[in-house]
Amino acid sequence: MDSILVICIVATPFIFYLYTLFPDVKRWETRFFVYESNYFESVYAFAWTFLQKFCFLWLMLIWFFTNKYWWNKALLVPIGMIFYQIIILVNDDIRLKDNQVLDKFFLIPLVVGICIALLLIRNKLSIYIQAFDLKEEIENKIKEVEKEVKNDNRNIN
Repeated sequence: MDSILVICIVATPFIFYLYTLFPDVKRWETRFFVYESNYFESVYAFAWTFLQKFCFLWLMLIWFFTNKYWWNKALLVPIGMIFYQIIILVNDDIRLKDNQVLDKFFLIPLVVGICIALLLIRNKLSIYIQAFDLKEEIENKIKEVEKEVKNDNRNIN
């Protein structure tokens, strides 16, 4: 579990710099798809903006799922905001909507849904976090007992 977490964190700068692989053109045509950047006028600028927000969301999610303290629920607010910003970013560029009223009605259910989903996932993963904490506590206790035994052996000799 720890090695996967380390790989995810170490991969973050590489994910961020993926934007350098995108061309600086308005319309990008590949064998698989055609993407036209309407809002940013450049696929490169869109990729830079998207990956900047995505990497921050990525790190916040890692922090949320690995945090064992009670205040981890407070991380749901910035996570929800970043997720909403990513949706609006993509929406502005591909123009899924025509009016701004949708933004106001979309935000509340979206953030509530994200919070509920993250809390459910966090509750499912909490047993692993508790087991890890218990393992650390047991290892610390074993080290204390070993030190006491060594000290007792020295006192006997």
